[in-house]
Amino acid sequence: MEYRYKQYMCLIKNDKNNKTPLFQGTATMMVTPFANGRLWTEALRELIEFQIDAGVQAIVMAGTAGEGPGMDDGLRREVIEAGIRLAEKRVKVLVAVGGPDVAYTVKLVRWACREGADGFLVVPPYYAKTSEEGLYQYYMEIAEHSEVPIILSNIPARTGLTLSAGLCERLAEHPMINGVKEVSGNTVFSGEVMRRCKGKLYVWTGNDDQIVPLIAMGAQGIFSTAANLIPREICGMVEKMMWGSVEERRAAAEQQVNYMELFQAQFWETHPIPIKTAMREAGFPVGEFRPPLIEMNRETWKKMKEAIQGTGIDVLWKR
Repeated sequence: MEYRYKQYMCLIKNDKNNKTPLFQGTATMMVTPFANGRLWTEALRELIEFQIDAGVQAIVMAGTAGEGPGMDDGLRREVIEAGIRLAEKRVKVLVAVGGPDVAYTVKLVRWACREGADGFLVVPPYYAKTSEEGLYQYYMEIAEHSEVPIILSNIPARTGLTLSAGLCERLAEHPMINGVKEVSGNTVFSGEVMRRCKGKLYVWTGNDDQIVPLIAMGAQGIFSTAANLIPREICGMVEKMMWGSVEERRAAAEQQVNYMELFQAQFWETHPIPIKTAMREAGFPVGEFRPPLIEMNRETWKKMKEAIQGTGIDVLWKR
């Protein structure tokens, strides 16, 4: 399959002909507040304002944390449109897309570009489990129809597919393919992508428990789940690691260790049940879960509450 390479020079550094990272810092994988099965718009407004006030650089709509895979097309578009509108260009709004229906994904990408999306986070075509060449053609097809940068998502636990460094190197040649969100926990993969694709494709960690090591290696920041609850703390860690002194980076590493049980607790039950439960207990208007997700086991929540309290962050009492 042949592809026409569009020239989006606004994304290219003129001095070295390298791409500019879509963002540097913290992108929050937003939870979606639901009421009676529909979007709770006023609650979403409050959650977005909380993120902007905390200083995040981007938010992601309709991702796994936002229960995007469980939405029908109408609800998905409503959530995306509301996120773009409520953010008012104060932060970048990325839209989570992708799946086995390539035609639908392309249609959604083209629509979201017209709505004002700043970028896309694209998961592999789960369940279909195509070949590496199929993955290449899948991502190229989506990139060809996007007017804004896309970031690949390497999340094999959810999709059953693992991206390779070689595939990322091939995809890096497309001007709209900006980077990869690494969620597999494989630091060797991250390092290989950074080595092979320097200046052409960037890496962000998608694991809160790898903020310090991945940024130390050269990652551009974090796609964070924990930032829904503690955005100031996550932003602070990222900023220290990316732009701080040696002492500040050591402090960030100490925070990483201190928060480790909380970061792990986010996955003690199916994501995003734990983080959304913690937010509700802290007083945030997050509403209900969409089936098949259900309420968190109360005994598991008690343990997660202890993990939160163990960080010393007073999130459960200050709202």
